[in-house]
Amino acid sequence: MKYGWLLPSAPHAGGMFLPLSTTSRDVSVTKVGNMRSFGRALARSFVLAGLVIFSAGLAEAKSACVADASSNYYMFSKVKLPKTAGDATTLQGMYLQADLPESLQRGFSGVAVRRRTGDLRISLFVHSTNGVYSDFTVTWVADDLLQGTAIRDLDGDFNKDDATDALTTTDCATIPYP
Repeated sequence: MKYGWLLPSAPHAGGMFLPLSTTSRDVSVTKVGNMRSFGRALARSFVLAGLVIFSAGLAEAKSACVADASSNYYMFSKVKLPKTAGDATTLQGMYLQADLPESLQRGFSGVAVRRRTGDLRISLFVHSTNGVYSDFTVTWVADDLLQGTAIRDLDGDFNKDDATDALTTTDCATIPYP
């Protein structure tokens, strides 16, 4: 049996009856197919909205570099700083000293935590991979540019009395590293 659409006025009153070229079974399949398409589109919209909301909480990954007055550099790779209080992220990179050859440069790993006050608490462990220098830790309270006064513990006694360095942002391209 064929179905059709009845336009606003009835056929006996001069209206038109437009037949469809489908059977009743085809009409029900088409309706179900349309609902499935709508459901898929709605699900995709929810997933996309969720990704946008989730990604709003993360900062863009970028390289960042800070230097002290003695030409020591902390070169961070792929930094994603936390945006909200209590969030933390891992840090990694290279600790570079301009007066040392490449074979004596050291890597570091650490963490950045966003505090309620809006600043960051940075804590790094600088690894000695060359057997010449010892490992050390460094901590500081930083702004979003990673600037602050770093306190280094060079002898492993966990006292903050070994060295302090004022760290300022520097362009990574200007660091004398091959």
